[in-house]
Amino acid sequence: MSKSKEKKMPKPKGKKKKKISKHYINSIVEASNPTERKIDFKQYTTNDLIKACANCSMCREECPTYVSREAESFFAGGRLRIFRTIVERNLPVTDDFVEAMYLCTTCKQCEDICPIGLKYVDLIEDLRCELVQQGIGPYGGLIGFSKSIHLNNNPYGEPPSKRKDWVEEGVTEVEKGPYAYFVGCTASYRTQSAALNTARILTKILGGIVLLGPDEVCCGSPIIRTGQIDFQLEIEEGKFVPFTVEDYITRNIENMITRDIEEVIFSCSGCYKTSTDDWPKYFSKEIPFKRTHISQFLARLVEKNEIQFKPLNKKVTYHDPCHLGRHRKVYDDPRTVLYAIPELEVIEMRKNRNRSRCCGAGGGVKAGFGADALSIAKVRVQEAVDTGADILATSCVFCKYNFLDAKKEMGVDIEILNIEDIVVDLL
Repeated sequence: MSKSKEKKMPKPKGKKKKKISKHYINSIVEASNPTERKIDFKQYTTNDLIKACANCSMCREECPTYVSREAESFFAGGRLRIFRTIVERNLPVTDDFVEAMYLCTTCKQCEDICPIGLKYVDLIEDLRCELVQQGIGPYGGLIGFSKSIHLNNNPYGEPPSKRKDWVEEGVTEVEKGPYAYFVGCTASYRTQSAALNTARILTKILGGIVLLGPDEVCCGSPIIRTGQIDFQLEIEEGKFVPFTVEDYITRNIENMITRDIEEVIFSCSGCYKTSTDDWPKYFSKEIPFKRTHISQFLARLVEKNEIQFKPLNKKVTYHDPCHLGRHRKVYDDPRTVLYAIPELEVIEMRKNRNRSRCCGAGGGVKAGFGADALSIAKVRVQEAVDTGADILATSCVFCKYNFLDAKKEMGVDIEILNIEDIVVDLL
């Protein structure tokens, strides 16, 4: 890794620059006093995790950011070796180190291929959290996530009053009821056709759905992935406010409870993964409703013969989103839906299911490293084109968003659709 200047601490002033600790991972960056809040890094100590890496580099060629940068500091094993060196030599945290720790999509490809099963993504997310706690992170403009969510309840800087502007004919809302659609920020403001098509499908099947509208706030995924879960946010020069992901998660859950909801359906894999894996960590009570991805919901009905689709004479290849696939192990349900469509030919890409390539957008990479996210997406889109498919289908609005950007730059002839985009007119 090239040398660079130490990262200067932001306000509040008066604290010394921090160094990586030689002790437990929950002291990655030394606190200024022993009573400061620490992150619980579960059972892992420095020796257990960063020294357990066998340096086999099997994860290197599978890592999406290594494919983009082709540098040792941008894949899991390389990052662990850098981390180990900083820990053992008690070196200061540099800009290069922070960049390496944030240029990771947290796709879990490295964990899937690791011969000794290292829990690398937990380490990266916890390390990012500690860097933010100490005022060293997040990287670059990623602080914009928390600032925008604080001001607008979404990371895109869009007004909450426009969160439901995508609603058109064919969507029936109810104030209270057993089923809700959690739209998410990306579908609300960027891939609005996916939001509309999901809501139309649910209306056709259920008769009506609960939409939180302006009461829906960010699920928490972008700030959890980038370590911005609990810290003092500088909203203007010298003015700090407490910022916690728990506040936003609690607001979403409590808004759903007051509407008598029994099952919440998601079209964004990131929102779904966050609701299942992260919400229970930050909500003080048991969450009283089921959380389901739209592909799971549709597959459930297909398996019960409760829905049938019209024919579609096309070829489709399916991309497994990281948050739905490797993080939640949902591989069969989307394919169950696609195979249930008469005349639709499903062609698998060479890398599929748990070995599916990452789209390149997750973990804050699209916001913080746009060129890398785009170059990673291009590789995956080309793999889809090479199958001869008419459609590249996925089950994540954020994957779709990144693939659409890649397609535009590549100029290739393939449709980029979510599964709900495909089936909405086939019911």
